[in-house]
Amino acid sequence: MAGRVEGKIIFVTGGSEGIGRATALRLTEKGARVVICARKPGSLAETAEAVKAQGGSI
Repeated sequence: MAGRVEGKIIFVTGGSEGIGRATALRLTEKGARVVICARKPGSLAETAEAVKAQGGSI
């Protein structure tokens, strides 16, 4: 994935927990800007904060 997602905007559904959360965080590490959505607003906010803590854009 090195360089393939850097600077791109990627949508992650189910991004509040589990595989979706892990995917959002991994994409952030690789330089992507992520948009996450999910049905659980509390978990979604936690994931958003984790992405921001990594220096990502959400």
